[in-house]
Amino acid sequence: MSGAADIPVSRVEWKGAVRIIRSAFPPIDLFEDIADPADWPLLISAEQKTNPRIMATIGNLDLVPEGRRVGGNGASYLMAPFTHVSTDRPSRFTDGSFGVLYVGEGFETALFETIHHHARFMARTRQAPGWTSQFREIVMMVDADLHDLRAL
Repeated sequence: MSGAADIPVSRVEWKGAVRIIRSAFPPIDLFEDIADPADWPLLISAEQKTNPRIMATIGNLDLVPEGRRVGGNGASYLMAPFTHVSTDRPSRFTDGSFGVLYVGEGFETALFETIHHHARFMARTRQAPGWTSQFREIVMMVDADLHDLRAL
């Protein structure tokens, strides 16, 4: 297969999709409440004047085209994988040069996925056993036509 157009598309309708994330970055109120996505660059600029560390929390908003940005309750969790990309943090689905949001169809799938990846991270960094981080369970609805990578 040579490109995205060659990858088959399947309909996915999961009412209780689950994502478990490490709480590395707090929710960003900018994405949650009053702001229309078109206004975010102006709000970020204003916020930077009083809080220069805001970019560490927000990430690189320029990585998300304006028409693809989402707002509303819970939007921080949807935006974070796309604004906090790094080749230092690759995943199963990306080398870290672009963001990917992936979820499990249910809690058990998401939990096992999280355990697998967190255990690998802990082993690679030679972390001592014990408390390592806080995690959040995010429950969302997926209703979309998506590229189906299962056969690849």
